[in-house]
Amino acid sequence: MQYFQTGQHFSYINAAVPLADGGELNVAYGIVGLELGLAVAVSIWVQRKLSYRRWHLVHYLAYPAFALSLLHTVMVSAEVQALGMLGIAVLGCAAAPTLLFVLRLLPATTAVATRISPLEV
Repeated sequence: MQYFQTGQHFSYINAAVPLADGGELNVAYGIVGLELGLAVAVSIWVQRKLSYRRWHLVHYLAYPAFALSLLHTVMVSAEVQALGMLGIAVLGCAAAPTLLFVLRLLPATTAVATRISPLEV
């Protein structure tokens, strides 16, 4: 987060609004990833007001939140850029959520489909 960087101008607008006041694209990835992650977390509190389907769709935002945060880490972190192996390890960790996301896109089996009642969808 820009707050922890020394020697740079910091404003709350720069930390909350991507690309505000000439912000960098690399930092914008982190801001959007954080905001999507917060949206997923807050949706837990309003779960009862949303239908199951809508709540589940909101939770799909966790995948791009993770991907954007990881992209931000790889592009901005000096440590990751200095130690190439650390970058490879971080990208390797991204393979697991990517695989889970692809599996989520595949059609559900009949066992899973019968657990969700038609009224919830």
